Amino acid sequence: MRNDVPALLQAMDVFVLPSLYEGLPLAALEAQASGLPCLLSANITEEARIVPGLAQYISLQETPAEWAALIQPRHERTSDTGRFFAAAGYDISTEAAKLATLYEKLHEEHCRQRPAEEP
Repeated sequence: MRNDVPALLQAMDVFVLPSLYEGLPLAALEAQASGLPCLLSANITEEARIVPGLAQYISLQETPAEWAALIQPRHERTSDTGRFFAAAGYDISTEAAKLATLYEKLHEEHCRQRPAEEP
């Protein structure tokens, strides 16, 4: 796990996720939390749009030129995005810790439910 993800995202102009299959992409949430405009494939759930105006969807059937045409203007960021997330209670460190705790709990439950293997 990297601890410099927010700094990396701040160095970017646009986050592009041309994914074929995604559940709720944490990378897209992190990008929006950093105030980064996002261009996401239409295969990604609308639940990934958590900051008004930052996420835009486009079909994977569109041409590379059409994707590029949407990427160009996306670099115009809004300065209040970070404050929006803080006010909404989103913080990448807090959310990462919650997710890690959940994974650990699920792993422990899984290990308790498995029968012990005999040597």
